[in-house]
Amino acid sequence: PNSGCGSWLFEPQSTNLIINSQSISLSPIKNGTFVDNFAISPDGTQNATKITATNTDPFFYQNFSFSAASYTASIYIKGIGNSIGKDFQIRLGSNIYDGVIPTEWTRFEYTATMPSGATNVGIEAPNPAVVGDEVLVWGFQLEELSYATSYIPTDGATSTRLQDIANNSGNSDLISSTEGVLYVEAKVKTDTAFAANCIGISDGTDANRLSIIMYGNINSIRASMNVGSVSQFDFNLPSGYSQEQYHKIAVSYKVNDCKIFINGTKILTDTSATMPSLGTFDRLNFDLGQGLYSFYGKNKALAVWKEALTDT
Repeated sequence: PNSGCGSWLFEPQSTNLIINSQSISLSPIKNGTFVDNFAISPDGTQNATKITATNTDPFFYQNFSFSAASYTASIYIKGIGNSIGKDFQIRLGSNIYDGVIPTEWTRFEYTATMPSGATNVGIEAPNPAVVGDEVLVWGFQLEELSYATSYIPTDGATSTRLQDIANNSGNSDLISSTEGVLYVEAKVKTDTAFAANCIGISDGTDANRLSIIMYGNINSIRASMNVGSVSQFDFNLPSGYSQEQYHKIAVSYKVNDCKIFINGTKILTDTSATMPSLGTFDRLNFDLGQGLYSFYGKNKALAVWKEALTDT
């Protein structure tokens, strides 16, 4: 959100397997007229490609050898004149995504489970077309992931972005272990590969931690606390909280007075809980405290209060 507070984007390592993601005219298999660096792209520079239909439907492809896995193709598209509102296709072999060419730059994403073997990956836009139809494209990407990450430019070869890592060396003076509130506004993608997505506070172990868990394989949210490896509360909400949308989650903790609020509503309470000793919690973590079950999603807000706030 445009709050003026700034934000971070943490992503896993990924590789753009398309070798010319911006110089679309260099695509090895293509049809139509291609003019690179024709228009301003979503990154604010003049590096978008204009494609013009000269006979049959314009297209551009790269042949690629797939492993048996999930792949995601993504591209930014913007219509010009008569192409606006016409159809286009993203093709991963025989898997086809049908979309509509928009008036403004829009990123389209398509995930398919591919068998091993070589096949073409590319775009047909417009489809169908008439001679003279024009469309702008930019930022073609193919990743061996079940979702799209942020754009990775390539120029003649594949390119890899390393995993983003955030480390916190400890802030026991800023985090209270005996009472407080942990607040998160976040969402996760539907993804069985990343089932448990955790955010919390801890001492760097699973033995002493408070965790909010958003599941990527079921519509579930969970919050739990361990003190000395003993569970103090476990708020397990097994349904009704869809992935792919933001949820506001607040967990208030205090001796014998623990609560979870979701989207402004108090859901559960626990009146029998022991808190860790002062100074135990000294870090924020995007995992379960010990490095496992990392958070894969988007986070709008993360806050810790040093006292248990009122319900209001």
